Formats: sequence, C-alpha cells, structure tokens
Amino acid sequence: MPRALQNSAIKWAADHLRHHARCDKEKDPYNAQQGFWHSHCGWLFTPDRYADPKYATRVANDPIAIWQHRYYPLLLLAGLAGTFFVGFLFNGVLGGIGCFLLAGVGRTFAVLNSTFFINSLCHLWGRQPHGTSDSSRDSWLVSLVTFGERYHNYHHMYPDYRNRPCWYHFDPPKWVIHGLYSLGLATSLRTGSYVEDSLT
Repeated sequence: MPRALQNSAIKWAADHLRHHARCDKEKDPYNAQQGFWHSHCGWLFTPDRYADPKYATRVANDPIAIWQHRYYPLLLLAGLAGTFFVGFLFNGVLGGIGCFLLAGVGRTFAVLNSTFFINSLCHLWGRQPHGTSDSSRDSWLVSLVTFGERYHNYHHMYPDYRNRPCWYHFDPPKWVIHGLYSLGLATSLRTGSYVEDSLT
C-alpha cells in the first residue's frame, strides 16, 4: 500500500492493524461509521488523535521498512519525477509532461481511489457471508479495480494472508505471496481456521 501514497510501510501497517483492532470504533482511522467520505479519503485530512506506534512494532524493526520510512518523501518525489524523465527521454518536454500527467498523476489518482474503495465501499455496501461483528463486506464491484480485494469480509473475519483460501478465487496477491513462499522468499504465512462452505 505504500505505493498508493498511503505513507510509509511502517505508518501504513500501524494504521491497518489499528483498523482491524478497533474497526468501526472511534480509534479506527478509516471508520466507516463516519460516512463514505471519511472512510474513503477524509481520514487523510483529519488529525489522527489516536496514532499508536505499538501497532507497527513488527514492521518497525525491519531494516528495509526503516529505510523506506526515513526516505519516504524523497522516494515519492523520485517516483513522480521519474515519470517526467522517461517521457522527456522519448519525446522532449511535451513527452515529459504527458508521461508525468498520465503515468504519474493519473496512475496515482487511479491507484489511490481503487485502494480507498476497500476502506469505503467494502465497509458500506455488499454481503457479509463470514461474520457481522464489524462493517466489512464482500463486493464484486471493488474486485474489478483492486485485484481480488472483494473478499473484505473474509479478510476481517480470518487472520489469513489470503483474501480467500481456495486457489480458484480471483486473488492475485495470494498467488504472488504463495509464489514467494514457494521460492523461500516469504515465511510464516498465517492462515485462518476457515472451512470452505457453500458460500464460495
């Protein structure tokens, strides 16, 4: 998610874990009970009175995450400047501006909003086949733009690296993570105690 301009990996992990621990309560950073706008992106413009570094403890000890956190603003600027530079190499100033607007600003806008739909739409509209202890919902609409994040109710009900357990469910992140695990590049994959049923 840091690629989606939701801050560094350390800050994002702290917010995400707090969202799960305090879902739909005052300390939830994306609290859907405060409406679509707040859960979609309003939380970015609201002072966070409940920020708590304890939620990022596991990530905050990783040297790569520490480096990324330290240089996040520079990495962000370099990424946006890089789009101009690539366009400039191929078509001068106009190419640079066009590439910056399309691959920089346009892509960022699309990724931000598709990611934010998980916090907003997937907590306001859809089905709750796995539990109703919070507002998380499954949404086909969101899956079209988030590569399988439609199974948000499952994601909230089970501590699992997958958005849905069966291999045939559209869930590219699950396949990537499992591929990395198969190559020895990821370890300790957490899976929930979910038993597949007729809802799938």
